[in-house]
Amino acid sequence: MKINIDIDDRHEEMGINIQTREWTVELGEIVNIFKKVKQQHHFDFEED
Repeated sequence: MKINIDIDDRHEEMGINIQTREWTVELGEIVNIFKKVKQQHHFDFEED
């Protein structure tokens, strides 16, 4: 797994981009963590 973090004053909001060949249980767990945090912060999730 590779994680890139870009911190810059030009960014007005946080975004997360996941690139993968296939959906895994681990990715589902990561998305669930962010959904729990969503109650404290605002995240938009796009689901296919």
